[in-house]
Amino acid sequence: MKNIITINIEKAEKGMQLASDAIDKHGVCLLTTGNVLTSDSISRLNTREIKNISIYEYVAITEEQANKMIMDINKELDHSFSHLGEFPVLNDLKQVFYDFRIKELTKNNG
Repeated sequence: MKNIITINIEKAEKGMQLASDAIDKHGVCLLTTGNVLTSDSISRLNTREIKNISIYEYVAITEEQANKMIMDINKELDHSFSHLGEFPVLNDLKQVFYDFRIKELTKNNG
């Protein structure tokens, strides 16, 4: 699972991923959300007087928590698709949503 936290630029480390754009005092976007910090990008942020950045903090979850999340995804999709009737194309679409959600879950916890 990933959380968003704000840290002082002095605590930034290579490999951290930005959770929001890094914008300087003039409104110039220096790095966009999702960028992974490098030594050069951290230096550039310091040079442009960026004091704080938002990053993703990845938190490991237990197998039990992962199983509950999967069950919750299934419930949510079952509820969302229940009133649409039984059409093969809708079942395919539901499976696409399920696969995407599981992929995101495993990407953020793998």
